[in-house]
Amino acid sequence: MESGFIFSSKPKQISKSAKGIAERIFGNLSNLSYCSIGNDEIINSISRVFEKNKLFRVEINEKILKNFDKTFYSKKMEILRSTDILIMCIDQKENLISKKEIVKALTDRKQKPLLLINASIPGNINMDVNNVDNCFLFDLNDLEQFFSDSSKEIKSNNDSDEQIQDQIEYFISKFSQNYNLDFDQKYILESKIKNYFGKVSTNNEKFFLLDFINNLYEK
Repeated sequence: MESGFIFSSKPKQISKSAKGIAERIFGNLSNLSYCSIGNDEIINSISRVFEKNKLFRVEINEKILKNFDKTFYSKKMEILRSTDILIMCIDQKENLISKKEIVKALTDRKQKPLLLINASIPGNINMDVNNVDNCFLFDLNDLEQFFSDSSKEIKSNNDSDEQIQDQIEYFISKFSQNYNLDFDQKYILESKIKNYFGKVSTNNEKFFLLDFINNLYEK
């Protein structure tokens, strides 16, 4: 992902995006580990979300943070090997993790994916690690964009659901009028149709079924 260097003032949105991206990469978040290095509102908010989802936290003690230059480099490969999600936010320290180190860590991890989050501006992780298979690097701008795109997708799905419900109601009404169904018959028809549509997984399939029954009814 390329950075536009837009700093987010919405930690909760950023945290939801981090969780959503992790789910897309790993699927189930159980049995995953995360490590956060740094201390600010964004990184703490993301960490709380992962803690709520019972991810194992790789601890970074105060000694590492206080003597960062001396201790981080000796622990770096160990962290990359043992961590599925790494969040970094260290002031004024750019390029703390290189592409070469990521390649080595992924080999040791047997190519298990690695999610990296640059939570500072400028980022602490080289952007060129995005060119490594099974490595996914996101910065704050990426996370904000993901939240925006997800919100639009949810709205679109909600609009589609409402449209489907309207069409089902319309079909039931017209069918009941045409065949003079009484209250009980209409109720049974409505229950069966809505129950069946509830078992269909995608809106595209639901629209296909609506077209089918509408065409069948018209004939």
